[in-house]
Amino acid sequence: MFKVLFLNTKYPYTAGVIGVIWIFTAILAWLEPGFPILKAFVFDMFACLIIAYVGFKPERV
Repeated sequence: MFKVLFLNTKYPYTAGVIGVIWIFTAILAWLEPGFPILKAFVFDMFACLIIAYVGFKPERV
C-alpha cells in the first residue's frame, strides 16, 4: 500500500540534475547583463517538468 503513496526514484540523480539546471541559469543571469532571463526560466520550467516526470514516476503495482 505504501509503495503507491511514496515516489520511487527511477533515476537517482533527478533532483541533482534539476538543481544544476537552475543554478547554472542563475549563474548565467548574473554573469551576462543581456541574458534573456524570462525565456531561460520558461525553458528551465519545461525541462524540469519533463525530467521530474521521468525521474520521479511512481512504480505501477
